[in-house]
Amino acid sequence: MLDRFDIQKLQDLPIEQVAEALGLQVSHHNALCPFHADKHPSLTFHRGRNRYRCFVCDARGGTIDLVMQYLNKNFLEACKWLADENNLVVSLNPVAEPVEVPKPFDANRYQRFFARPFLSEEARNCRLSALTTPFLAGVRC
Repeated sequence: MLDRFDIQKLQDLPIEQVAEALGLQVSHHNALCPFHADKHPSLTFHRGRNRYRCFVCDARGGTIDLVMQYLNKNFLEACKWLADENNLVVSLNPVAEPVEVPKPFDANRYQRFFARPFLSEEARNCRLSALTTPFLAGVRC
């Protein structure tokens, strides 16, 4: 998997530069949208946020999203294409993250919550009889 710093480097690439590398003709921060039949430029690039958006088909995203949608690639392939196109070195080696093994359930840990040490002996006996007898008519503990 990619390191988060490598992903951030790819996301920080100028969006208009990436669009031109894909073959889109950008003028005045607009281009024809490749995701639908477009006659007038409806794909707008926001350089400050480094994002794109089409106001017709509502396609939107960043640099990696643009490559993924335009070239029909998955995330890793799009990142590799961006890195190769912009001469960036990113490590695509899978990193084995430590997997935390869950502990087995131990009911004895919770026994103190059900022991009710604050009840008197009479109250404990009444409670036990209420649990064993399905319906106590008129008997209140």
